[in-house]
Amino acid sequence: SRANRKKTGIHIWSEGHDVDFYGVQQRFAFVGNRGDKVTVSFLAATDNRLADLRIGIHYRKNNSIIAQEWLPISKNDLVGDYKKFSLVFTLGADVDELNLMLFGESRHSINNYITDVKLEKGTVATDWTPNPYDLKGDKGDPGRPALTASVRSDRAVSYTHLTLPTIA
Repeated sequence: SRANRKKTGIHIWSEGHDVDFYGVQQRFAFVGNRGDKVTVSFLAATDNRLADLRIGIHYRKNNSIIAQEWLPISKNDLVGDYKKFSLVFTLGADVDELNLMLFGESRHSINNYITDVKLEKGTVATDWTPNPYDLKGDKGDPGRPALTASVRSDRAVSYTHLTLPTIA
């Protein structure tokens, strides 16, 4: 919520002692070739430094995972105020979809906040801006705003708090 460091976004929390995976993921169309660079940037903050944050991408082709890559953000780099992180991934295969994942470290407690996630072709992370399709609605229903617009609105969803029971 906006009370969480004056930004909307995602709150990942878990006591995590017996949990292997917890976090969020989003699969979407993305055409790229093996060796292309992709940059994932976001703001992250924490209430504690108990666990690393893991960022992963499943490289997908013809509705199947054909490769994957994971990069960590050290718990020592996470701070109480939002800090910008940029990670460069190299596509491990020709793809027609990506599955972007933001997860806590397996079997550890975590209490992190993430906002302003952006995935871009290339190695330069530009500042976050709203996606025009999110603000206008998706192609399937032009009158319905997509999730990003709702999450960033004070009137709709103020925050997402995910724990194991809501992800399973």
